[in-house]
Amino acid sequence: MLSLPLTGTSGQITHYQTNKIDITDKIIDIDTTAGPVYLYVKGSYLDKEGFHLRGNSKIRNIRTDGQLPRVGDLRIIILYSGSGTPQSAYLYNTACIQNAFLYNRDADFKLETSGDGCESPGNSNFDGVVWAERSSKH
Repeated sequence: MLSLPLTGTSGQITHYQTNKIDITDKIIDIDTTAGPVYLYVKGSYLDKEGFHLRGNSKIRNIRTDGQLPRVGDLRIIILYSGSGTPQSAYLYNTACIQNAFLYNRDADFKLETSGDGCESPGNSNFDGVVWAERSSKH
């Protein structure tokens, strides 16, 4: 499994931006030990770029100082531009988003999952807070 590390910067909010997240069996570890990280996913309506985690993919808020990660320190903010219908954010299979705040103001957040994907206690594929147009499990 491929790991893609991102880190925060001391004393400020670190901002990362991408056009889409569409990964299968990859881990994105975001280290918020030094400070909060905001990950912006800015896709367009027409190109149907968006947010898809498949297989055993994970986006995890981690800390390396022994403290527990705080949900508000990792924010995944999905914004769309252009015209047309915005794409929903999807989690498939045993994908997981752990210790994060996910914001998708224009579309839905959909769990198309088949089993527990997060390391946290309980049966979960999302551990954190979601603010979306609508959230659904199929």
